[in-house]
Amino acid sequence: MRLAWTAALRRGGPRRGAATLGRTRRFSGSVVDPRSWPIRNVVFLALAGGIFFTVGPLMRYCKDHRYFAVRAIEIEGLERLDASKVRMWLGMVEGSSIWQASPQELQARLEAQPAIAAAEVQRYLPDRLKITVRERRPRAVLRTDGAYFLLDQTGAVLDPAASDELNELPIVSVDADVWRRAHPERAQPELPLPRELREAVRVAHLFETGAAGIRISEVVLRPGHERPAVEAYSEDGRLAMRLGWGSWRDKLYALRSVLAHASSALSGTPGTDASEEVAMGRLAGSVDVSDPSTVVARWLPSQGLS
Repeated sequence: MRLAWTAALRRGGPRRGAATLGRTRRFSGSVVDPRSWPIRNVVFLALAGGIFFTVGPLMRYCKDHRYFAVRAIEIEGLERLDASKVRMWLGMVEGSSIWQASPQELQARLEAQPAIAAAEVQRYLPDRLKITVRERRPRAVLRTDGAYFLLDQTGAVLDPAASDELNELPIVSVDADVWRRAHPERAQPELPLPRELREAVRVAHLFETGAAGIRISEVVLRPGHERPAVEAYSEDGRLAMRLGWGSWRDKLYALRSVLAHASSALSGTPGTDASEEVAMGRLAGSVDVSDPSTVVARWLPSQGLS
């Protein structure tokens, strides 16, 4: 009997252990009773509901509370722009909630304006905004249809030009009707593309820095079959220079050499400054440097040049 009872214990022992393990689960070496799970779920849901119904109203209360009303908007980096215009673009006025928009959203609003190259918005709780802007600097004046606008070095069209800026900056002229007929498929057919305007601004700047040895009154941008073409005119308008497109430095160097030779021939003195001959109205005609290796000059007969 004793042996039979011992054998039964041995046969039943593992099964009782298996049944015990079936009623429990082990996590990280500890035994957790499944009957405690509903209690834990209730506690979790209670905490989540408390946070949801407490934090939400608290955030709305803080957003609308006058403690977070904007009392100061500091703007740095302004040179040409007016602070009131920047505030208008910002869309934030004193007294509005500082939580009304994120700094990234306010920065995007400012950088969407053509006159602003970059902006940084910092929010200082509870009631102060600091705005730092980098303006686009005008490098030329765009003249089209009797209107004048400022252009920066990238070809972006900025604000209308003031009267004093017309005398300080070189002029890039565009015939809107000609461009409209040449490119009706464009979104703005009356204007060249920004990259085309950028090249015209670059040419005007090279003339201003003396790359061709003379000053000009304007640069004209005309549409072409494949690429646009650039022309430049002397200050008195009596000398036309056709530059074509691209390789500006090579072309202006060739133009400088031709004008220097013509000026020396007119004055009879080697090394005569071409700008003086242009100012006196003696250097007139046209010079085509579309191909800098083959320059074609046509001088007015009255100048005695060949």
